[in-house]
Amino acid sequence: MKNGEAANHKPQDILERSFQFSIRIVRQCEWLDGQRGLSRALMPQILRAGTSVVSIIEEEQAGQSRADSVSKLAIALNCLCITSLP
Repeated sequence: MKNGEAANHKPQDILERSFQFSIRIVRQCEWLDGQRGLSRALMPQILRAGTSVVSIIEEEQAGQSRADSVSKLAIALNCLCITSLP
Protein backbone atom coordinates (compact mmCIF):
# COMPACT_ATOMS: atom_id res chain seq x y z
CA MET A 1 0.00 0.00 0.00
CA LYS A 2 1.15 3.51 -0.70
CA ASN A 3 1.02 6.26 1.94
CA GLY A 4 -2.31 7.76 0.88
CA GLU A 5 -3.97 4.39 0.43
CA ALA A 6 -3.58 3.32 4.07
CA ALA A 7 -5.85 6.09 5.30
CA ASN A 8 -8.55 5.23 2.74
CA HIS A 9 -8.41 1.47 3.31
CA LYS A 10 -11.19 0.24 5.60
CA PRO A 11 -10.69 -3.29 6.98
CA GLN A 12 -13.53 -5.72 6.49
CA ASP A 13 -15.90 -6.21 9.37
CA ILE A 14 -15.36 -9.44 11.35
CA LEU A 15 -18.96 -10.45 10.70
CA GLU A 16 -18.52 -10.06 6.94
CA ARG A 17 -15.24 -11.99 6.99
CA SER A 18 -16.78 -14.82 9.03
CA PHE A 19 -19.73 -14.96 6.61
CA GLN A 20 -17.34 -15.25 3.65
CA PHE A 21 -15.44 -17.96 5.55
CA SER A 22 -18.70 -19.91 6.02
CA ILE A 23 -19.40 -19.70 2.30
CA ARG A 24 -15.95 -21.16 1.58
CA ILE A 25 -16.58 -23.94 4.12
CA VAL A 26 -19.87 -24.86 2.44
CA ARG A 27 -18.17 -25.04 -0.96
CA GLN A 28 -15.32 -27.14 0.45
CA CYS A 29 -17.81 -29.51 2.10
CA GLU A 30 -19.68 -29.91 -1.18
CA TRP A 31 -16.40 -31.11 -2.66
CA LEU A 32 -15.62 -33.36 0.35
CA ASP A 33 -19.05 -34.97 0.06
CA GLY A 34 -17.98 -36.44 -3.27
CA GLN A 35 -14.81 -37.97 -1.80
CA ARG A 36 -14.34 -41.36 -0.18
CA GLY A 37 -13.14 -42.37 3.24
CA LEU A 38 -12.17 -40.11 6.09
CA SER A 39 -12.66 -36.86 4.16
CA ARG A 40 -16.31 -37.62 3.69
CA ALA A 41 -16.69 -38.79 7.27
CA LEU A 42 -15.25 -35.53 8.64
CA MET A 43 -17.34 -33.32 6.37
CA PRO A 44 -20.41 -32.96 8.66
CA GLN A 45 -18.29 -31.82 11.62
CA ILE A 46 -16.33 -29.35 9.48
CA LEU A 47 -19.59 -27.98 8.07
CA ARG A 48 -21.16 -27.51 11.51
CA ALA A 49 -18.06 -25.90 13.01
CA GLY A 50 -17.31 -23.67 10.02
CA THR A 51 -20.82 -22.32 9.61
CA SER A 52 -21.43 -21.75 13.33
CA VAL A 53 -18.72 -19.08 13.49
CA VAL A 54 -21.03 -16.39 12.06
CA SER A 55 -23.76 -16.93 14.65
CA ILE A 56 -21.25 -17.08 17.51
CA ILE A 57 -19.72 -13.76 16.43
CA GLU A 58 -23.19 -12.23 16.17
CA GLU A 59 -23.83 -13.37 19.75
CA GLU A 60 -20.47 -11.95 20.83
CA GLN A 61 -21.36 -8.53 19.49
CA ALA A 62 -24.45 -8.57 21.69
CA GLY A 63 -22.48 -9.79 24.70
CA GLN A 64 -23.55 -8.75 28.19
CA SER A 65 -20.02 -8.08 29.40
CA ARG A 66 -16.40 -8.15 28.31
CA ALA A 67 -16.00 -11.59 29.89
CA ASP A 68 -19.06 -12.84 27.96
CA SER A 69 -17.62 -11.50 24.70
CA VAL A 70 -14.22 -13.07 25.34
CA SER A 71 -15.87 -16.40 26.11
CA LYS A 72 -17.86 -16.35 22.86
CA LEU A 73 -14.77 -15.41 20.84
CA ALA A 74 -12.94 -18.36 22.42
CA ILE A 75 -15.75 -20.64 21.23
CA ALA A 76 -15.52 -19.16 17.72
CA LEU A 77 -11.76 -19.72 17.74
CA ASN A 78 -12.31 -23.35 18.74
CA CYS A 79 -14.68 -23.81 15.79
CA LEU A 80 -12.10 -22.26 13.46
CA CYS A 81 -9.44 -24.65 14.79
CA ILE A 82 -11.69 -27.62 14.04
CA THR A 83 -11.96 -26.52 10.41
CA SER A 84 -8.19 -26.23 9.97
CA LEU A 85 -7.33 -29.86 10.53
CA PRO A 86 -3.96 -30.74 8.94
